[in-house]
Amino acid sequence: MRRDPNRDIKRQKSIIESSAMACLLVEKEAFVNHKLIAPYWKGEGYPATKKQILRLRPKGGYYKAIQHYFQNDFDDSQFAPWTGGFLYGLRLVKGLKPDNSVVATNAYRAWLNRDIVNMPFYKKLSGPSKNGRIQIRYCKAFMIPHKGDDDITVLAGIFAGAQVHVNYFDEEFYSLPATPEIKRVLDNFRVHIFRQNKNYGYYVSPFYAALMAQYMPPNCAQRVLHSRNPLMCPLLPLAYWEVMFGNEGVPMPPQKDILPFACADISRKRYHWGHRFLHKTAVDLGFASVPLPMRIAIENYRKNQESKRLVLTS
Repeated sequence: MRRDPNRDIKRQKSIIESSAMACLLVEKEAFVNHKLIAPYWKGEGYPATKKQILRLRPKGGYYKAIQHYFQNDFDDSQFAPWTGGFLYGLRLVKGLKPDNSVVATNAYRAWLNRDIVNMPFYKKLSGPSKNGRIQIRYCKAFMIPHKGDDDITVLAGIFAGAQVHVNYFDEEFYSLPATPEIKRVLDNFRVHIFRQNKNYGYYVSPFYAALMAQYMPPNCAQRVLHSRNPLMCPLLPLAYWEVMFGNEGVPMPPQKDILPFACADISRKRYHWGHRFLHKTAVDLGFASVPLPMRIAIENYRKNQESKRLVLTS
């Protein structure tokens, strides 16, 4: 009886997929042990045997096949917020950086170190150095590519690793390196750059960081949601509200903090910020139309705040 070549190809693909998952979650060389691969088997029939794995390995390099799977066919959304885009965003702001083929967390980011310790992936962590750096070895998650500059998790990674500073008016802002890669990401989501400085790079309002909290691990999210005196707030969230929800006939806004750092409608009237003024502000700041991923993030934040209010009032 002739063997079906398509079935063999499908089985080989299933072996590579299950091996990649085992290498990502269990052990860096889990593909040498068929017992470690078996729990992640999703192909037809029984899990791959030791002979089948050994027969597949010499053909073209098993490690390269796993690497190709991560770069082309792997769905990283199942491990959110630890996606390829989030890790790429951290590297853009030097929250993570290569160090002799080992990925290391940058110093003075204690909130990020606490989250990295709890990453769901297999890894070897060094003890913290004198300046607080932790080296990450054997983690296959860093092989996962990002999905492009229009992936909003890249923006979340940028703010998760960015530093917070205070200006002369005691207003907090995020400083981002003034690199072409970061500028391209900010332009894709029409994030307003308040100022560019040679020492601090791009000045960006904490409003955007708070919106990205839903795409961050817990310690990073907790940090970005607490800002004592955020730059350009509450004007910036009110301008976004006017652009997105101004035609709904809803008072602006119906409650405090329904968007990050937004004031209540009574405070808006005290500032004399009318609908026309807020719309002109949005046009001047460059977000008269909001890109779809940013629109989804704002709508999700609003829904979460409204659901919390319902729970508290019920």
